[in-house]
Amino acid sequence: MSNLAFTFDEATHAYSLGGARVPSATQVLRMTGWVDFEGIRRDVLENKRDLGKAVHLCTQYYDDGDLDESTVRPAWMPYLEAWKSFRREMQVDIMGSEMCSVGQINAMPFGMTYDRLGVVSGDESIFEIKCSAKREDWWGLQLAGYDLGMGQCKTALRRNRYAVQLQPTGNYKLWPFEDPTDYDAFTWALATTWLMLNRGRKLEEGKEETWQRR
Repeated sequence: MSNLAFTFDEATHAYSLGGARVPSATQVLRMTGWVDFEGIRRDVLENKRDLGKAVHLCTQYYDDGDLDESTVRPAWMPYLEAWKSFRREMQVDIMGSEMCSVGQINAMPFGMTYDRLGVVSGDESIFEIKCSAKREDWWGLQLAGYDLGMGQCKTALRRNRYAVQLQPTGNYKLWPFEDPTDYDAFTWALATTWLMLNRGRKLEEGKEETWQRR
């Protein structure tokens, strides 16, 4: 795993290394055009953000054995039930959850927070929890970046990468990402981002909270 000393500001979701801001994985994908929510109304994005944050907390507390289900709002419960079904059916051995760190690829740092690291059938795997209505291609790049930033996998050359799409029906869809070019694409995006930053482009302050889950 990455062992770089860093600071993380929860309120702004900002990562710093040696006192200097570094882009997050999701900012990398936004700055290079992989993620673009500009055509979606702000209130819709904020509602999805709030739902995603609540669902992530519910599933985290559930996995930690600390969830009081009487505090779970009715609108959140189907997503929690979907997560329970996923855990039961996939039999994931959770190794870590909601862990933030700063990784490096070719000496280029970036911040990242993975949702779950676990073992499935003996294979180390990374999971992203999503509440989106549809599958997005950039999820695979996001997970590839996390895999690279986390360092050497203990069970294989690369970790398995999955997005768990929780649905308001109480069901879930499991999306495996197996395209090896996702790793090249994220590395290219990170290099392009740092090129832009080194030439004067600024990280977009205050926007990340609007479109990502936190």
